[in-house]
Amino acid sequence: MERKEFISTINASREKVWEVLWSDDTYPKWTAPFSEGSRAESD
Repeated sequence: MERKEFISTINASREKVWEVLWSDDTYPKWTAPFSEGSRAESD
């Protein structure tokens, strides 16, 4: 199987990326296309 690699550059602080990935408001939005209704608990 051929392996592909994708690289993206995000122009934001690590803290902002963490917040968007794991906050209660944004996590369900970015996961909806592949896992609708998904939720996360994190510390």
